[in-house]
Amino acid sequence: MTHSPGEIVSYVTVDVYRIASIRIVQEPIRLLPDVLQVFIEAKVSFDRIMKFLEAPELGNRKLQQEGIGKNCEHSIFIRSDEISWDLNPSSRPTLRNIDLVVKPGEKIAICGEVDVHGKIAYVSQTAWIQTGSIRENILFGSEMDPVRYEHVIEKSCLVKDLQMLPFGDLTEIGEKGVNLSGGQKQRVQLARALYQNADIYLLDDPFSAVDAKTATTLFNVNKLLLPFFLTPLQTFI
Repeated sequence: MTHSPGEIVSYVTVDVYRIASIRIVQEPIRLLPDVLQVFIEAKVSFDRIMKFLEAPELGNRKLQQEGIGKNCEHSIFIRSDEISWDLNPSSRPTLRNIDLVVKPGEKIAICGEVDVHGKIAYVSQTAWIQTGSIRENILFGSEMDPVRYEHVIEKSCLVKDLQMLPFGDLTEIGEKGVNLSGGQKQRVQLARALYQNADIYLLDDPFSAVDAKTATTLFNVNKLLLPFFLTPLQTFI
């Protein structure tokens, strides 16, 4: 049985179309199980949302706060025979044996000298960063002491961070530290407080913005190095 050239070309063309059609539908058929799985997951998630939206509403548990003057006779009430604050017991007392009642609408003022003994460094929960370099934020106007500065950088776990920055501690961090992460800003703030050589250090949840691993490292490093770095008269709170 013989075929003319035209018939052969026709057969070849049909086979090419068949192969091309199979290749076109091959990829969608292969993805069909994945599509079915996504559809099932979407159906489950949709059912959960509908169950939540159809659930009965809970009562409003918000406490209703009323003004002080409505059902309260006093705004401030202090009565104690033991509260006092005197550095020198032999000197004239400032506040002692307090018995104070402030009624709504009254204006009370405590007059006298205002003084703070010693230097206080404070680390807040929300880091405060000024525009400038990391070094400027740590020194905060103090003179540069290379030995103390290196100790502070180590205790604040900033060594690796400074190595990754293009200009180290001279890197400009932008307004409010926009170029730093929350944990880095918190550690820069901690370093600033430690560098000040204060008498009292107030740390308000200093690990709030750092991860658990970094917080553990900060705690362990400071526990080991602070006794060799601070004087016996300096206090951490």
